[in-house]
Amino acid sequence: MGELAAGTPYSLVIGPFGSDLKTSDYTDQGVPIVFVRDVQPGRYAPKTRKYVSERKAKKLAPHTVRPGDLVITKMGLPPCVAAVYPDSQPVGIVTADIIKMAIDSTTADREYVGRYLNSPFAKREIARFTFGVTRPKVTLREFKELQIPLPPLPEQKRIAAILDKADAVRRKRQRAIDLTEEFLRSVFLDMFGMPAFNKQKFPRVALHEIAANGDGIKCGPFGTQLAKSEYQRTGVPLWGIKHVNSHFSKATDEFLTEQKANALAPYSLVPGDLVMTRKGTVGNCSIYPRDFPSGIMHSDVLRVRLNPKKSTPHFMSWQLSLSQDAAHQISLLSHGAIMAGINVTKLKAIEILLPPLPMQQQFDAIVAKQAELARLQEAKSTAESDLFNSLVQRAFRGEL
Repeated sequence: MGELAAGTPYSLVIGPFGSDLKTSDYTDQGVPIVFVRDVQPGRYAPKTRKYVSERKAKKLAPHTVRPGDLVITKMGLPPCVAAVYPDSQPVGIVTADIIKMAIDSTTADREYVGRYLNSPFAKREIARFTFGVTRPKVTLREFKELQIPLPPLPEQKRIAAILDKADAVRRKRQRAIDLTEEFLRSVFLDMFGMPAFNKQKFPRVALHEIAANGDGIKCGPFGTQLAKSEYQRTGVPLWGIKHVNSHFSKATDEFLTEQKANALAPYSLVPGDLVMTRKGTVGNCSIYPRDFPSGIMHSDVLRVRLNPKKSTPHFMSWQLSLSQDAAHQISLLSHGAIMAGINVTKLKAIEILLPPLPMQQQFDAIVAKQAELARLQEAKSTAESDLFNSLVQRAFRGEL
């Protein structure tokens, strides 16, 4: 088994220094620039496109990347994420935080090398010469010392083909999961139209009119009511901005005693509550999950507890997410503050659309059905990811 190391037929190049490629050089068309954010494990996925002129690209010719080259990140969590620059892309220019690796195809298979760089084996080796905490980084000099095991070329291709097939299945499943939100967005717009236009002439009501009671819309406790010293490692969960922004997919590590939670009962969260951020990412909204225990909200979020005889959680959550009119009203409420935040009293007065309850319930039933399908897809996705990770482990232990 050979090794891809110094002296073997490959070349490594990093992007130009900042003084050679400045943001003022960026254009809206021309030769594309490859950024760190564009490189995902095993996949090149360009985000916001930026370019340089043909003339500038000629000056930066040593930093050119071509289809078939590997692009490898110098920084990130973790660094040295690798992907093959695809045949579908034009010749580009890498930035200073990207390593371009051109491999002699008679010596090594690019897909195999990329898979190895993304494997746990490579990550353990790379961690030994990574520096920095908030933005872990490697240097080109140290990266050159990385040893990559190379079986005979046909064996590399066989291993890469097996891993590519397993990864394709995993990605296809994830794509199906991602399409769920697009599907529900289409269903909402088909049923209710874009809220800002209200072509179906649904009545407009103030938000407080669909709340369960006078305290249905409420912000979290003031700082004087809840001190950090009262946080526990177990007990009644405490939820804040990051949990709302992740749709409660992130677990909390902050809890309260039963006694403290009872004292803060007016600030409780129960399944079906709408939870909205009132600072930072103002106006983001999520539904407190149905299988969660009762919790307490932080001061930086607020709760909208609906009257079930007037409105449903999923319909209202989607309306608040899609309605430019509602977003504009919320924006006006938080405008001008040193740190943006929502005035709860004024929030109660924002106007939303109120279609007939049966229509809302029909939409919620569709959401519930899709959620069940998504859970099944997630379970299959987890199994496929476990299989893929197992194949990676076996491949680079020489057991595949």
